[in-house]
Amino acid sequence: MHEAALELDGNRARARWLAPGQVSFPVLSPSGRETWPMLLADGGRTVLTDEAALEIHRADPDRSLADFLPGLGTTRQYQAGNLLTDAAEALRQVLQSIKRSQPPLAETALGYPAYLDDTAATEAARAADLAGWRVRVAVPSALAWWAAARAMPDLPGNRPTKRRRWWLVAEADHHGIHLTGIREEGDHGVVAIRRTLRQLGGKAWFNRIQAGVADAVIRRCRRDPRALPETSQALAARVGEMAGQETPYSNPVRVELSGNGWSCAFRPTARDIETWSVPLVLQLAREAEGWRNRLEELGDPGGMVLAPGARLPSVEGWARDWCERLGIPLALPPDHAACETLLLWLRATRQGSVSPGLWRQATAPKLPPPKPALEEVELPEDLARTKRAGYFEDISDLNLTGFGPGTGG
Repeated sequence: MHEAALELDGNRARARWLAPGQVSFPVLSPSGRETWPMLLADGGRTVLTDEAALEIHRADPDRSLADFLPGLGTTRQYQAGNLLTDAAEALRQVLQSIKRSQPPLAETALGYPAYLDDTAATEAARAADLAGWRVRVAVPSALAWWAAARAMPDLPGNRPTKRRRWWLVAEADHHGIHLTGIREEGDHGVVAIRRTLRQLGGKAWFNRIQAGVADAVIRRCRRDPRALPETSQALAARVGEMAGQETPYSNPVRVELSGNGWSCAFRPTARDIETWSVPLVLQLAREAEGWRNRLEELGDPGGMVLAPGARLPSVEGWARDWCERLGIPLALPPDHAACETLLLWLRATRQGSVSPGLWRQATAPKLPPPKPALEEVELPEDLARTKRAGYFEDISDLNLTGFGPGTGG
């Protein structure tokens, strides 16, 4: 039986799998990328996913369906072209597409964004299971990022302590910037408080940077690329390409636009993009500072984790300044760190040391994951035993019945 980790947010999905006794491997998209777009598109008689949906999304956004993950657990319907579906079915189709590139008969640990409540998380697990992923454990991805940070050997101040401490985990997608307060005691962490800054979602950054590029084109060519549908669409496609990078807007691309009697080529610099982003970062700083008193109710500060999707222009600089003022470390885990942590926790459930189900608490590995294989994972017996009523109960298609400590899976 293989093991798999599936980590989601509103922008993209990432999956890794582990064969017994082997290193983990990414599940690659058709173009060889480690991330899969969370998109569906109207392909006429078919529903498009993967990069095919991304191409439609950039060329004709009205035919694509995006940002549907927040609708899990609701009755909301989404429409794009001839497509009409709910969030659970959209997620199932996206994950089914990924599953075609992943080995069969794999049990899965699922990581989901902080803004999904218990009902929505259960819907996400059900959709994944119906897509062919045998979900055994589901956990907020903020916990996985926190645990990955605690396992980083070069991170100062990550040694166990008996004092109650808090960590702030920052994530981001189309829906907003998501702040999660993790209460920590020793190696144990619990999701304590959450906040989503919806006004700082991906659309706000996209609009801000698109406006900056357009203004730069106006200064150079005395033409507003937003005035014509074809140049406006070309501009949006290029900005969308930068937004879709693993670290958003980290590699500015050349923008070439042409209209009736004019043309303009412009490559923004990283400094340009940071400058255009300043108002958004200032707003983030105000919001985070106003929320800090709630964090301080959890105890002493322990650290901050900036997930890859939250490393928006100038955000890392703000995070470094914020951590320096508090005297706490800033962790920047690698892109695949959450999936590796999910694999560790899945191995623990298969060894029978912890229960499967929906977790709101977890334990950070004491050491970094072994490179050749994920072996000898020692986690406390009480980890994840506090499943509240309704978490995966009576959902036989989630393959969670019959598992528990001592069963060995």
